[in-house]
Order: sequence, then structure tokens, then C-alpha cells
Amino acid sequence: NYRILLPNLKGRQPNRTIAWLRTVVRCILICKMREDLCLFGIKGQSSSFPAFTYSWLAKDVSGLSGAPLTKTLFQADEDRWGLYYGIKALTRENDPEAMIFWSLLDETFGEDGCQFVVHCLSTVLSLAGSKLWRQLGPCLYSCSSINDRPGDDYNCPPTLWLEVDTAKEAVRVILVRALGPHVVEAIEAIDALKVRPEKHELAAAELHHSEADVESVGSPAPESGLHGNSLASASGDSHTHGSHAKSKASKANKKPRHKGGADDGSGTAPTHINLFMWLRLMLQQLHADQIHRAAAIRLMFETASVGALTPAPNQAAGGGLGGAGGDNKGAGNFVEYPQFQSICQTLFPSLSLVDIA
Repeated sequence: NYRILLPNLKGRQPNRTIAWLRTVVRCILICKMREDLCLFGIKGQSSSFPAFTYSWLAKDVSGLSGAPLTKTLFQADEDRWGLYYGIKALTRENDPEAMIFWSLLDETFGEDGCQFVVHCLSTVLSLAGSKLWRQLGPCLYSCSSINDRPGDDYNCPPTLWLEVDTAKEAVRVILVRALGPHVVEAIEAIDALKVRPEKHELAAAELHHSEADVESVGSPAPESGLHGNSLASASGDSHTHGSHAKSKASKANKKPRHKGGADDGSGTAPTHINLFMWLRLMLQQLHADQIHRAAAIRLMFETASVGALTPAPNQAAGGGLGGAGGDNKGAGNFVEYPQFQSICQTLFPSLSLVDIA
């Protein structure tokens, strides 16, 4: 949990502008995505999101000592608290970007949730290409730490827009192993949330930086994203939207809809969806999958327990599994290794025998 890492500022609540908050949030997400993509190929241990955020906000103190060092460290702590209070306030206003980031800081969906968001972000960046890269601007390449973040003069766009066709294609790629009805349901949810941004909103988001700036970045993620991650099969059958989502859905419902988000030239067809609203939709799919998977795992282990299928050790001979008194309360609480291996391979087909052992 990010909160327990923060020092005591004796009740002070540092304030940060919304532009600063959005810039930092996007830089941290992109930097975390790059870290996980680099570690995925070598099966490296990824850091938790709260710890990663805390370290990302560390100031460069090389060559400092005495009062300047103390001041720099204090400024870093204020930035950490400023991010915490700012994101918390935006979350209360149902801001989708803040809600995604807050759930990662709070580890609402666990380590799986962080990896799934990174996978979704990697996939959609690969599919959307420069149209989305331009909106991220310098956050895409100036994100290694807070010392490298874009300056205060950077006009951070309040919303990142994702084309509906790209959003649907990303759903099909990410939920490649999900059941057909689940994929259809996710696509229908996208149709319910799509809107048509004002021209000035798209212009401010997409044309903020020149094409030359984008070309200097290169591809932020491989086409495959995090393929091999079992979370790519996340699926679900329930969708809950906050008041912000309902507001956008109601506005979209008042406009004539066209499948795939195509514009017929009338200027009224919904064409885009908020990137972070789309990520919230994907996290809802993950949450439903976590519930179903937990129930399936519980059933598998209960069925495969030693007490249910085969005699427990020493049970046939009348021996106990407990203490010297012959207490056999432990009977039925064990699973034989071949059964455990079968369960793991059923849940994670790409898992190696070394990882299982």
C-alpha cells in the first residue's frame, strides 16, 4: 500500500495542480509498462506499483549535502504526498484516470491488476500507433523519473482519446482466450461509452507535438504486448460504471450510433472513447475473471484433496497426521503433487514444470 510508505508531514497536505498530477500519472504508467516489458522476457521480478511510484518520485541528490540535501529530500516527500492527496481528490470526482491510478496505488486488484493494466496499455499503444503517442507527448519518452518529467510549461491534455475501432480490436486481442459472449459484451460496453469529442479537444490532444517528436520516440512496446501472461484471458459478465461513465453513456445514447465508430460525414457519429474509461472497462473484466477463477481454484483443490480422492498418509494404517496423540485433523488438507501439477497446467497452460515445482 502506497500510503504506509509515506513519511509524517505533521498534518500538512501539499497541493499539486491537475496538470502536474496527470503528467506524473502518465509518466509513471509508461515507465512501469517499460519496466515490466523488459523483465517479462527474462522472467524477472517486477516491483509492486506502490513501491515503484515511491521510487519514481525520488529526487536526484547526487553532489548535494547539508541543507540543500535536506531540502531536496523534503521536496520529494511533498511530491509523494501531493500525488496521494491529488489523486484521492480526483477519484472522489469519478475521474477515470485517477480511479485507475488509485486502484493501482491501493493494490485493489493485487499484482495481477497491475500486470493486466500494463498489458492493456502495451497492447493499445501498439495498435493505436502515432495517434495515441502524439497525445501522450513527452510523457512517452521523458518518464524515467520525476527528474526527467516534462516541464511545467507542458500543456497536458485532460483526456486521452482512443478510436472506437482500435478499442474493439484491442479487446479482441486481450480477451483472445475468453468466451465469445464475454467478448461481445465487452464490445457492447464500448459502444455504450463512445462519444464524439469536440474538434478542438482532438486537435489539442493529437497535434500538441509534431510528428518529428513522435518519430524520435520509436515504438513504446512490442506488437505482442505481454503475450504469454495468463491474464490475457480475462473475461467477465458484469459491468458496473460510476456516475461519470453513466453520464458519458447517456450522452452517447442521444446520438446516432454507427457500428465500429465510423463517421458518415454527418459530424454526429461517436468515434472515440476515453482511454482510461476503456481501461476501467477492462479492469471490470479482470475483476469478474478473478471471482470466477477463485471459485474454480477452490473447487479444484477441494476435489483433488487427499482426503477426498485417496487415503491420507498413515490413515489406512490407523496412524494420525497430527501430534503424538494420533490426532488426524490434518486428513483431507493435502493435495498430491501430480494433482497439483494438473491444476496448475489447467489454469496456466504456459507454465513450465520448473515454475510449478
